[in-house]
Amino acid sequence: MERRVAVVTGAGGGIGSVIVREFLKRGIEVAAVDLKEITQAEESQRTVGLSWYRCDVSQKKDVDNLVDEVRENFRRIDILVNTAGITDRTPFLSSAKKLGTRC
Repeated sequence: MERRVAVVTGAGGGIGSVIVREFLKRGIEVAAVDLKEITQAEESQRTVGLSWYRCDVSQKKDVDNLVDEVRENFRRIDILVNTAGITDRTPFLSSAKKLGTRC
């Protein structure tokens, strides 16, 4: 049976990192995605079934490149979990229209 592949954005911390660990425990391969660069220490702690990708999910070109790269490496995406946040300091009611144009 082929292993499932999950893409988890916001994987560098918080709930995203917990989801990554749970998927790995269950034998799911994970494409862990975060905005920050992976440090040498994190790189040295690579886990079987885990691959790191840097991506700014607020940028369509970054997301398109991510999808292409993950598909090339894993041949498929079975699960998508988006825990990455896109924030700015604009009041919520003013930002609703602005966010709609970014996605």
